[in-house]
Amino acid sequence: MGTIENNYSGGNQYDKRVDPTVERGAVTDEIPTRLLGERASESFVMLPFRRPEVRKAHFLEAFDRSTEDMAILSFGKCNLACPYCKRDGQFKGEGNTIIKAQEYDWDFVKSTIDYSLNKGRRIRLSGGDPCMFPKESQKVAEYVRDTYDQKISVAHNGSSPSFLKKLLPNLEYAAIDIKGGSPEELAYRAGTRAMDRSVDRALECIELCASNGVLVDVRTCVFGDTSYDELERIRDRISGVDGVENVFWTLRKYNEIEDCEFVPGDPDKIRSYAESLAAGANFGIGFRDKWTGTAFQIWDKRQVTDHVGTEGKILQ
Repeated sequence: MGTIENNYSGGNQYDKRVDPTVERGAVTDEIPTRLLGERASESFVMLPFRRPEVRKAHFLEAFDRSTEDMAILSFGKCNLACPYCKRDGQFKGEGNTIIKAQEYDWDFVKSTIDYSLNKGRRIRLSGGDPCMFPKESQKVAEYVRDTYDQKISVAHNGSSPSFLKKLLPNLEYAAIDIKGGSPEELAYRAGTRAMDRSVDRALECIELCASNGVLVDVRTCVFGDTSYDELERIRDRISGVDGVENVFWTLRKYNEIEDCEFVPGDPDKIRSYAESLAAGANFGIGFRDKWTGTAFQIWDKRQVTDHVGTEGKILQ
């Protein structure tokens, strides 16, 4: 496979050569890599990056665990086309490849993993969606397990239980999307045609992980026209999964994306939804407003509200 044409000019694009000689396990401020586009025996189609994006797993606070930093490795294909995708997954070329995706060889990916783990970060496979790259995802998971005796995290759109089943022994926690309470609503938000079992498959993904001891952050994006009734239907479906004690549900406010017709929801309204939903839930519920500031809140099973800041500290 040759280099994918890249129309991306964002600030994370990796466009220069750095020192390729740093040994595995060395902690450095630069990640060794080969020049993008240089042909390798194995290639990973990923969204362009210089260093992995780092995000915090705030939902772990609901399980009395400390927030972790996650190093995000984003694959460059997706089987959905959500018009609100922050990573341009709605703009695709041949074979569902996101237009800004590039090829990276295994040496680069492995060096990135080494760098991140030595910084104390959890490796998270994201996208696009990693279900489009099951062999590559398994290779990363096995490398992390065999070299560091650690498990990874995965962010998945909820479309493929079979993908998660293969990764299950190497998963510490997972983020799984339920994009709508009905096949029609899910298809509308995901930019696809309605499929009868789409919501069922997402719930199967959640149950597969949760019933096997993998913590799950269920994610639902909330828009200006998202109704309480729809969220209540989703809550009630989640409540019935085996292993629900390992499940948390995050309502994520849609933040406006250029050329997307969806309208952002009102934060205060979503907070009131979350509090009301928590009253009838047998699992924790959270609300994410934005990615900066004290923007994450947790309602636990006892309806106690905590505010989690960007450093993962509980704010009174």
